[in-house]
Amino acid sequence: LSPAILQLNAGVVERLHSENMNERISVLDELVTVRGGDVLGLLFRYDLPASDYFIVVRSILAGDLEKVDERQASTTSWKLNHVVRVFKLKEVVPSLTGYLPKSVPPVQLEILRTLETLQAVESVPQIVTLLRSPEAYIRREALDTLVSLRAKEAVPSLVALLSDKDETKRYHALTSLVKVNGKEAVPAIAKALDDESEDNRYWALDALVLLNARDHAPALWRLTADDQRPQTQAYALAALISFAESRAIPLAVKKATVADLTRRTDMLDFLVKVKANAIAPAFVAVLESSTVLGGNPSDTGTDSNIRRAIMTCLGPAART
Repeated sequence: LSPAILQLNAGVVERLHSENMNERISVLDELVTVRGGDVLGLLFRYDLPASDYFIVVRSILAGDLEKVDERQASTTSWKLNHVVRVFKLKEVVPSLTGYLPKSVPPVQLEILRTLETLQAVESVPQIVTLLRSPEAYIRREALDTLVSLRAKEAVPSLVALLSDKDETKRYHALTSLVKVNGKEAVPAIAKALDDESEDNRYWALDALVLLNARDHAPALWRLTADDQRPQTQAYALAALISFAESRAIPLAVKKATVADLTRRTDMLDFLVKVKANAIAPAFVAVLESSTVLGGNPSDTGTDSNIRRAIMTCLGPAART
C-alpha cells in the first residue's frame, strides 16, 4: 500500500466502496496504520459515508496522539477535527474530551473548536480545567467555548473580566453573562453601570434588563440624568417602567414627544424593546389631548408625526 497510498490504486478505492462494511473497515484500518492522520486529507477526496470517516477518526484517536511531536500532532488534530466538524461525528466526543488535558495547546485549540461546533455540553467539566491553562489563548478559547455552550461554569471567569483594564474584554464579559443567563452576576454587572467606558455603561444596562434584574432598578435612576448620553438615558427610563417604577412614566412621555426625531424615536424604540406596557394609559391620554406636541404650537406636522409614532408604539390597542 505504501507506494500507492498518495493516489490510492483502483483496488483500494474499490474496497473503500465495497457494500461489505467489514471490508471497508479493514481497508480503512490499513490506511490509518500506514498513513496515520495524513489519511484524513486523502480520504476527503473520495465520496465516503460519514460512518466510514468515524471509523478512521476512531482509529486515530485510539493511538497515542498526545505522544507524537507537537507539529505532527497539530497537523493531525486539524485534519481530524475538520472531518469531525464536517460530518458532525458526535460519537467521538468522549475520545476528544479525553485528549483535552493531556494534549499540546495547538491540539487543545482544535478540540475546543470542535466541541463548540458539536455543542458538546457533556464536555463542560473538562473544558473548565483549561481555564487554568498557562497559555492565554487556550484560557480565552476555553471560556468562549463555555459561553457558546451556555455553561454556568463560565460565570466566575466572566465576572473577573468585568474588572479587566481592557475595555473590549469588559464588553465581552457583559454580553457573555447574558448568554449564560448569569443572574448570580447581577451585583457585579450593576457595578459596571459606573464603568469608565460610556459604551460599557450601556451594555451593563442592557445586561441588567435582559437578566430582569428588578432588584437593581434604583441603580438605573442615575443613568436617567445623563443628558450627554440620550440613548442610554432613554433605555434606562424604559427599563425602569418595565421594572414597575411608575415615576419614570412622565419622564418617558416627555422624551417621546420632543421635536428631536432621533431622541423621541430612541425613547419609543426602547419602550417597545422592553415591553414597557405600563406607559400605555399615559400615551392614550397624550393622544386624546388637544395640546400640540413637539413644543411648537404652529408646527402641526411634527405634532402629527409624534401622534402616529405613539400609535405605532401602542400597536393594536391604539386603534380600539
